[in-house]
Amino acid sequence: MRKLAVVLALSLLVPAALRAEEKKEPEPPKIVPVSDEEKVKLLEAETPEQKKLRAELAELAKTDQKIVFNANATGKQQIYVMCPDGSGVVQVTKGDAGGNYPHLSPDGKRVVFGREETVTAEDIKKLPFDESENLINQVKKNRRANPKKKAFIWIINTDGTGAERVAAGGAPHWSANGKAVAYHTDTRPFYAPAVLDLEKRTEKVFQISGVKGKGQCMPAFSPDGKWLLTSNGPVLVWPLDENQTGLAPEAKIYRAVNGHVCNTEFGPKTQYITWVIDTYSCLGSWLCYAKFDPSTKLGRAEKMKLGWPDKSVNYFPDFSPCGKYLVYVHADTQEGVKSWTVRSKQELYVCRFPPDGVNVRVTWNGAANQHPHWWGPPATE
Repeated sequence: MRKLAVVLALSLLVPAALRAEEKKEPEPPKIVPVSDEEKVKLLEAETPEQKKLRAELAELAKTDQKIVFNANATGKQQIYVMCPDGSGVVQVTKGDAGGNYPHLSPDGKRVVFGREETVTAEDIKKLPFDESENLINQVKKNRRANPKKKAFIWIINTDGTGAERVAAGGAPHWSANGKAVAYHTDTRPFYAPAVLDLEKRTEKVFQISGVKGKGQCMPAFSPDGKWLLTSNGPVLVWPLDENQTGLAPEAKIYRAVNGHVCNTEFGPKTQYITWVIDTYSCLGSWLCYAKFDPSTKLGRAEKMKLGWPDKSVNYFPDFSPCGKYLVYVHADTQEGVKSWTVRSKQELYVCRFPPDGVNVRVTWNGAANQHPHWWGPPATE
């Protein structure tokens, strides 16, 4: 007993500085962009099929189409906009006012995005909150929490002006009619999908019944405005009302994809959906897709043939407006398995859809490039 007491006493005498050193966060990775010389060599080494795809993207760069994404190239996640071939990169957010999960408005003039920040109680009171009495307890008990670092939704003009905090939550997605923004609530660990009516500045949190675990997050509107996808586990499909700000009358919510699925997105004309399967293991992550038909719910799922090794990271897919291409994130290694722990060497790639194994790289900064959204005029017949 005396020896045990001595050991305990000595443990209490460990210098505070030493204990602080144990809790010190690891140094951020060194971001090393590709040099001009190396980029030229990589481009020259591309196959004829890759050169053909790159030429197609160069033609798209002459149009109004843009890809918005976030990257930590400056040491902090910032929002950027570029052409489909990777040219014309413009930084939208600056300094400490960075963000993630950007999504362009239907008119292409504004960006909605998420940002983690510490705010005051007065700042929180200014934001809209769903005050429904029957709001699920897991969500309601955490709303209007004490000021601390939390996730918030911001809107900014593409020229970097007019930034405004509009709601509490993360992973926003603009509605097809431009009148609403969907996001998941700021209620870790139990997320719930919410929609902000931009005209009325009111919030509606969707009720979840029978969903266990961490709830549903990362919502995505369909191009026709009739559906909302949510994920982080099974994919749920939520029928929307005509204003795209709430559930349709007597809406029946159903599961479209089972298993651990995230980053769901609709394709043009609501014909396809795409998503990510993350195995939480050394197997990496990969992209899948399926036809979406409201009458039959969902077609047969297909794993995308991207041409990468099975243990690589492939995340955050999004369709081009015409539906012929797909932009996504690729990293050769996991650096801790879960891709959101990777802080560098996540580059954006573009392939055709359905994928044929031919990919071209469109970012070259050596950073963690994430959450791309491909914007352009709506697809036509």
